[in-house]
Amino acid sequence: MFKKIFSKIIFPLLILLLFSSCENSFSWLYKLFSEEYHINFDKEAYEAAKEKWQALNCDKYSYSYKIYADWGPSPIVKVTIVDGLASHQLESEYEDDEEALSLEESEKFFSAESLFERIYQAYQEALETGENPPEGLISENITVSYDEESGIPVRIEIDSSWDESRDGGWWNMDIKDITLE
Repeated sequence: MFKKIFSKIIFPLLILLLFSSCENSFSWLYKLFSEEYHINFDKEAYEAAKEKWQALNCDKYSYSYKIYADWGPSPIVKVTIVDGLASHQLESEYEDDEEALSLEESEKFFSAESLFERIYQAYQEALETGENPPEGLISENITVSYDEESGIPVRIEIDSSWDESRDGGWWNMDIKDITLE
């Protein structure tokens, strides 16, 4: 019985694992079983979305965003861009949340370009970290969802995966109410 299970299931999986590397189509399998530092980021989707946004050449649009991070939430901010000039207003201050940051304390994203810059910054930081990763750091995860029409990011998630020695940091951003004119 064991011989059949080994020959039909376990042995093929072992062969697959041995011949899988980070550079081929089985990279997800390699990463699943690997403790080596790696970066999870879909750079092709990022570049395609950024190109879509740039091709629109839109200078009049608006969106709202809110940041959630391990240090606390930000207020909801409504951003309006007209002729390339940005204005913003707070949609809520979260008086009931003592952990909430004020707009002055939180990061500011007053253009679609600044959203793409934040994603690219996270990717560059992950590459730099990979040159000499701290002990216990397994991966940097940059997960982004994009608006199908405009390419503008609608959800950005940045987090670090560590071994059991410590918890990772995380940073999420929701972008809503995107309007192009």
